[in-house]
Amino acid sequence: MEYISTAAELEKLVVVLRKKPVIGIDTESNNLHTYQDKVCLIQLSSETDVYILDPLAMNNIHALGNVLEDPSIVKIIHGCDYDLRSLNRDYGFEIKNIFDTELAARFTGLNSSNLGNVLDQFLNVKIKKSRSIQTSDWSRRPLSEKALEYAGSDVLYLSELHNIMTAKLKDMGRLDWALEEFKLFENIRHVDVDIREEGYLRLKGVGKLDRRALTILKQLYIIREDEAKMRDVPSFRIVNNDTLVRMSQNPDFYVEQDLFTENNWINANKQWISETIAKAMELPLLDKPQKTVRTGRNDEKARKRLKKLREWRVAKSAQLGLQPALIFPMQGLEFISSVHPNDISVENSAYHSSGIRSWQQNHFLEEVRTVLL
Repeated sequence: MEYISTAAELEKLVVVLRKKPVIGIDTESNNLHTYQDKVCLIQLSSETDVYILDPLAMNNIHALGNVLEDPSIVKIIHGCDYDLRSLNRDYGFEIKNIFDTELAARFTGLNSSNLGNVLDQFLNVKIKKSRSIQTSDWSRRPLSEKALEYAGSDVLYLSELHNIMTAKLKDMGRLDWALEEFKLFENIRHVDVDIREEGYLRLKGVGKLDRRALTILKQLYIIREDEAKMRDVPSFRIVNNDTLVRMSQNPDFYVEQDLFTENNWINANKQWISETIAKAMELPLLDKPQKTVRTGRNDEKARKRLKKLREWRVAKSAQLGLQPALIFPMQGLEFISSVHPNDISVENSAYHSSGIRSWQQNHFLEEVRTVLL
């Protein structure tokens, strides 16, 4: 394992990696310890070597982008979404030619697809994971030998895993299915959100709130975010989202019954929070977010067709040993249920926005038509 912490070392590493047909990638961030997380470590591997790149020790790591964005090199990542968004946010990297071993594992029929279980099932390798190291602050330096070993273990076996999974998927006739999904990962980007104006709309349970509760929630959310940003800690360490939603639903109950005792911050700021709620109740009511009207939901025939399609998907899932969501997207089933079987057409613009992949179309569309006829 080689630790890369200078521009000269990175330059040499890039030369080495550009000659490799396949490399493994993982990242470690400090999202459990700061308000705005950042990539603190980038682990890379070839078939024979592991490299730990310390981006915090260098002013510029953009040379690595030449490797990550090279479409001729396969990038193996286990559960790639967070890594792709983080690397795009911090460095603008747009990674090409991705092989996601987590999704690949699910395409082979493995339900528990965490890295430890995948390595156990495919390579008979058991890796020890330390919860304390996993949740530690990866921005702190120096990193311990145990921390570096932990980080390196996440990429150590990725090349071997890629080879075995590729052969397995090919034997099962599902390699093209996986490769089409992997291609879509190339479009993943970090999306900036106006936290103060829009962040509250992402909380679980928002859709069930009335306009008054929604207006109160926004104001509580803003003071929570401001406090977290000032302290430079994750928002949940101030007060969790569920509590904010409950307070918004029952503000009078919380204020009148003096129930501000759920955590230290709430308990220490009763008056401020009560005033925030009082001011929010005087504000113009916010409009509820518009719900997407799903096609055919008010059509009895469409509902019956959708029921048949869902039953087909469950049966096909059991037959192939795959999770139902992998077989066919629900949005695709809803689109198909909204039209007559004979009118299902790939030329329809709604068809292309329904999430149906080419491999699903080729393998299942005629069967779906048959189910509905």
